[in-house]
Parts: sequence; structure tokens; C-alpha cells
Amino acid sequence: MAIRVVILRQGSPHILKQWDEEYISPLNLEQWEKGSCLWPSSLLNDQTEPMEVYLCLDGETLASGYDAPSVSRVIVQARKSMWGANIYVVVDSALLLDGQKQFRASREKWFEILLDSGVSDVLQWEVNRGKWERHSRTTLNEAAARAEKRSEEMITHEPTGLWKCLLHKLPDHGSEHESFLSPYLIRSVSQIGNDNCLVILNPNGDDHGLAYLQDEVFATNPTNKVMVGVVDQVEEPSQKLKEICNQNGCDPLWFHGLFEVHYFLQKLNEANQKDVEPTNVATSVSVALPRTFKVHSPQELDGHVPTILVTHSFSESDESGCHVAANDFWQLTRNLRGRVNIRVYPAVECVRLPHVLKELQRILVWMHIGHGDGEKGLKQAGGLFKTADDWLNGFAGYEASLPLVVFASCRSAAIAERFASSGAGVTIGFVERVAKKVSVHLTSRVVEAALHSNGTREAILKGFSEGRQVLKIEDPDAMPVAFWAKH
Repeated sequence: MAIRVVILRQGSPHILKQWDEEYISPLNLEQWEKGSCLWPSSLLNDQTEPMEVYLCLDGETLASGYDAPSVSRVIVQARKSMWGANIYVVVDSALLLDGQKQFRASREKWFEILLDSGVSDVLQWEVNRGKWERHSRTTLNEAAARAEKRSEEMITHEPTGLWKCLLHKLPDHGSEHESFLSPYLIRSVSQIGNDNCLVILNPNGDDHGLAYLQDEVFATNPTNKVMVGVVDQVEEPSQKLKEICNQNGCDPLWFHGLFEVHYFLQKLNEANQKDVEPTNVATSVSVALPRTFKVHSPQELDGHVPTILVTHSFSESDESGCHVAANDFWQLTRNLRGRVNIRVYPAVECVRLPHVLKELQRILVWMHIGHGDGEKGLKQAGGLFKTADDWLNGFAGYEASLPLVVFASCRSAAIAERFASSGAGVTIGFVERVAKKVSVHLTSRVVEAALHSNGTREAILKGFSEGRQVLKIEDPDAMPVAFWAKH
């Protein structure tokens, strides 16, 4: 039994790399190391589309059960190596649920591990090793595009309250299908109560459930508490269904199978709210005019999905270093959960920053991984060091606040202070070397604090203070320093 790893460029059907990871064999680290360099190398050739990783399980493999540890170790390796690429677990569309009653408990645990491991989505699609090897093409990118549309619709619904699922007259609506969705399943609209509901319609019914949708679902429930989907491996939602949903403020969702429905409901129900108490530490820096960054107001992020930008200074002559840096990125972001947009640019140059920032518009956190020098500045992709002013010039067209900047770079304290004097809310750097464990521990704390507080300075500095106290025990010679902009 094996997992077929397939790497594509986002939106492209062309397979860049593919290989098998056997359940009982060591991981193929040589393939992962080469895979980690695909995107940084592309960026240097002005191909900006990120990579996507598909971990494909055929029907024969899953017919024998759900081996969560074997899948989990491949997911973890993909996160370590692939620069925050979307990771999809692909379940063969030929798999039949009938006859899998004995796997119910292990399947639920399998789903939980996928969510905890940060899998972007579960796709139900054809898994055909022979065809992929002959043609080096696949339609997995189409499945990912559908998943992205479902995620966009999810963002429009506030994550408050539980989400349930109502199956309306599906043609194969049997006991095993009900068991598959049992954690969320209800049998009538009256059971929605104060919760939310994903209504799955039969796409092949005579009326497509339209009368039911209008007269019983939308007529009795607030539109922001209902989502509508169809499960169909061939036809997309009908135009009439689209019109009814649009009139009620939503778009119908297209699922290829119940595995996709299950994972969608898991993500909807994932809780991610925490409270943070304020504090105030670090060194204040007066902002010099003209300022680069606007004064931050936490309220400006209300209703927006926060964005974290992570950059790295990739060098084509250092493939092993690239793989190490990809692992650093994974360590820094592995525990970030909930509604957050993580954008990574592993081959950053100052001259390319304006293009990256134009796409993002507003950033909550910028994290930079790379080499630093107290006199020369920070190294960019290709190996050249650039000064603080060079990096700030990359933000010349950026017309928003920047609540948190973390330089996971040796001797980066001076550049951190310079960014604070240009108006960045809180900036963190290192006076001497960076110890990886120190950087990961501290960065995780301050980034989570920024996420949970919409970038409030006091919350970020509280996270910094707590993290720094722990680090004194671990490595007192590799301590970070923080600055905050005094307006």
C-alpha cells in the first residue's frame, strides 16, 4: 500500500513530480528535497504560481482501512518541505462506502488527523497512476479549483454556532452514507434550531429540491445560517439552483462525494477563538516622517481574513539549505489555525516586493527567514545583502498598516528598529545569532497573539514577553529584541 505524491503548479494540469511513499518504508527525503526547490526556482524565472501537493489514495488502499499514522507522516513531511503549499488528500472516486462498516471508528480518527495536520481539503477524484505516468497530466487541478470555491463560500459565513447537515433525498442515501456523516446529520429542517445547516440536495431529482429549498429551508432560517450543496461527479449545480441561492445571498457548493462534504463540515465546526490579556514591554521608537506604514487600528481588520506574509532568501546553489528553510517555515506556521491567509514567497528580492504586496493589499504579519548581517542588512534571493532602506523601499506603494514584523535572521536588530521608526507596529529581531528552537517558540507566540487580537500592540508584546522569559532558560545567548512604533 502506498500514497502517490503528485506536485503541480497551482492551476496547471502538468505534473512536475510524482512518486510513491510506501506505508512501511522510510520517506523518500531525496524527492522531498528536490520538491522543496520547485517553487523558489520558478520565482526566479518570474513564475509566481505556488506549488500544490496531492497525496493520493487509491480504492484498493482504502478498501483495507484507514491508516492514519502512515498518512500523517507524509502530510507532516509535505508541510516541512513545500513552503506552505496547499496539501490535498485525494480519495479515489471509485471507492465504495458499502462494506466499510468495520472502519467507521478508524475513519473518523483519520479525518480528525487530517484536520489537525493542516490539510487544505479532501478531494474525491479519480486516482490513476498509470495514466499520470504515461501523460504527465492530471485533472486534479480542477478538483482543487472546486475546493477553493467552497472555501471562499465558507469565508462568507461567520464561524459562530455549530453546523449540521441535512441530506435531501439523495439517490444512494443508505445506512452507511448516514453513518458517514453521523456526527453532523439531522433529518429535518426543524432540527436546525439555533445552529447552522448545510443542505445537500439530490441533483438528479425532478425539481432538484428547489421547492423544498424555497418553502422549507430559506423560508424558515436566516440566509447567513444556511449553505446549499449538491453531490455530483458529472454535472455542476443547475442554473435555476444558482439563481435561487443567489437571491438568498449564497452560491451553491459543488461536491464530488461525501468525503468532501465530511471534511467541509469539519472545517466549518473547527473552533479557533482565544482570549489574550494586554501588556507592554520592549523599546519604543519614535516614528520618523514621512512614515512608510499607517497607524494600525484593530477595527480595520474586522470582517477580513488576516494575511501573514512569509518570505525567504532562496539561493539556487543551496538546495539542501532551501529544504531546511522550508522546514523552518513549517515549524513557524504549523500551529496557526482558523481563518488566516498564509502567503509564502520563498525567493524574495527587494525589487519584487511591490508586486507581492500589491496582491495582498493589507498584511497583519510579515515574517522573513534568511541570513542577516549587522552592517550589510538582510540577504535577498540570489545572495546579495540589502540594507534596511532597500527593504523599506519595497513597501513604497504599500498604503496600509503593518502590525507585526518578525526577522528570523541573525543580527537583524538594527533593521527591526528601522522598521519600527517607519511606523510598523511591533518589530522583532536578533542581536546575535538565531537559534532555530528560540525563533520558532517566540514567533509562534507573537503571531498567534497578533491573530487573536487583530494586531493589538499590547497583546503582541505580552506574547513576546512570555516567550522571552521561557527562552532565557533555553538559550540566554540568542535572545530576541522588540521595538514598537511611538506615534
